[in-house]
Amino acid sequence: GTASEPHQHGTEEVIYVLEGNLVVTADEETVTLGEGDAMAFDASLPHSYRTEGKNTCKALVVTLG
Repeated sequence: GTASEPHQHGTEEVIYVLEGNLVVTADEETVTLGEGDAMAFDASLPHSYRTEGKNTCKALVVTLG
């Protein structure tokens, strides 16, 4: 899918993938998350996400702070 525009805010962000695959780029590091995977990162760094593959991706995105 199309990547989100890179963005940043002064908090921590936690992502948990419920279904599908999600590619997360944070501070120029790229990680692919699958169903049941989670990650947290400093959201003051530039970051973006996009789905991978043809299947739908559902994820919870929580910002802390």
